[in-house]
Amino acid sequence: MITSIVILNLFSCHAHLDFMFFNPVHCSIVPEESCVSEGDYWDEICLTCEDAYDWEEDFEWMEGTLSDDFPSIQSIQQDLVEQITIQTNDGKGSLDAYYIPAPQEPIYDNLQDILLVYNHGNYAGIEHYVPRVQMLNTIGFPVLVWDYRGYGKTMPDTIPSAEELLDDANLIFDQALQYLHSEGNAPTQILSYGYSIGGIPAVEMAANNQELESFCGLVLEAGFTSVNQMLQSATSLDMPGGFLTTGNFENDLKLEGFAKPFFYMVGDKDHYFPPDVSKQILEGPTGYSEFWTLNDVYHGISNKGIPEDSFKNYAEKIHQFLLNGSCISE
Repeated sequence: MITSIVILNLFSCHAHLDFMFFNPVHCSIVPEESCVSEGDYWDEICLTCEDAYDWEEDFEWMEGTLSDDFPSIQSIQQDLVEQITIQTNDGKGSLDAYYIPAPQEPIYDNLQDILLVYNHGNYAGIEHYVPRVQMLNTIGFPVLVWDYRGYGKTMPDTIPSAEELLDDANLIFDQALQYLHSEGNAPTQILSYGYSIGGIPAVEMAANNQELESFCGLVLEAGFTSVNQMLQSATSLDMPGGFLTTGNFENDLKLEGFAKPFFYMVGDKDHYFPPDVSKQILEGPTGYSEFWTLNDVYHGISNKGIPEDSFKNYAEKIHQFLLNGSCISE
């Protein structure tokens, strides 16, 4: 997090802090210490650019994630995963993305028509979020997941500017629309999903496409709210977010007037986006919305995030939200 001292040192140059929120690990520079057996199991990053992601990996789920009265999390059949390479609009590189069709034995069989676009969190890249994709796919969603610039196998390997990230997000959404118009058993709706910093591209997709009949809604899991909120959470300073940011990351402002279904979930021990501050993001949307606070739950994967607390509660809550928001019917 950003300290008060850093903020004060930046006052004189009126610098933008957008870039300081990124923490990528690119496949071309995977550090040796990030892949060690004695390290944190959930934070290990091992794969180089030549290595394929193991979608079939059986993870050692945390105590409390699974329950005897609910289906377990399924691995994803490797040969069903479609890798997609999308050239960036500025010609600087290409986005690495993957399409995973709905599973043959979903927990809920009324989700196969909703393509969930997964915008992952800040750490490393897709390799770190394969278990999260497995969870969402098991629930019943076809999933489109992608890496931002500097993350995983996406090029260039440099941290994106705010403008680059948002332009890439819109490019990925266009790819999602292509699947809606493909032949066969293609999904017919899109759900934008953002975890942590993934809330930035997720909100960009939602705000720009809410008028589309095929756009179902927005889900944020401990999602980025605004630079201004982050500054206040990290410091005792109170200042306009625009003083030190481009303004492109102010999700609370971008969601003013948002009319599609909106679901925000957060743990009560989340130190990045505390519930009392995060709830302010619901003041702008005008459509159906839900806010879910979980007790004794933190922000990330390795320290017990929302899905890890109880996969059953997580799956049931998302499914019920889609029913309540009329994205699906029984």
